[in-house]
Amino acid sequence: MLKRRHFLLVSLLAVSAAAVPAIMARDGQVVVDDKDWTLSTVNALDGTMEVLTDGDTHPPIYQVNVLRPGQGVEDLHLQKPVPADVLSSNQPLSLRFRARAGNRRKIRTALQDPQNEPWASEVTLTSDWQEFRLPIKPKTSPKGQAIMAFQIGGTSGDVAITDIKLERS
Repeated sequence: MLKRRHFLLVSLLAVSAAAVPAIMARDGQVVVDDKDWTLSTVNALDGTMEVLTDGDTHPPIYQVNVLRPGQGVEDLHLQKPVPADVLSSNQPLSLRFRARAGNRRKIRTALQDPQNEPWASEVTLTSDWQEFRLPIKPKTSPKGQAIMAFQIGGTSGDVAITDIKLERS
């Protein structure tokens, strides 16, 4: 049975562990995993996040509901800090995750810092679970603390993201 950890308000969409496809084996060393991602809002955007988990059997499902969209996707982030040594090693990285949305929509994944956004990629989500593997090739080196983010604030509705891995390729 899934345990719910609530963040902000309770999301409107219920997701069960049975709805998530089986986890596939992963190659590469995981440098950022799917635990402890947080929701960050910009410009007082309204959104909620609920974390669905059943412990160690399945990865957490981060279910975000955008109640009032902002000016763009960057106004609502599901994010996690990236250790500095990961970026300074100059080894290729890949972002892997599975996601779906209540309605077809685009989200952006980004590696960013307070000064710039050295890497970003856009994906289109549907109501079916999809698996994504995005090679990360930063255009510039991050300055200061970097974060990995899923930017989802541009459209109302729900997004579910799970099995997040930032890996050395």
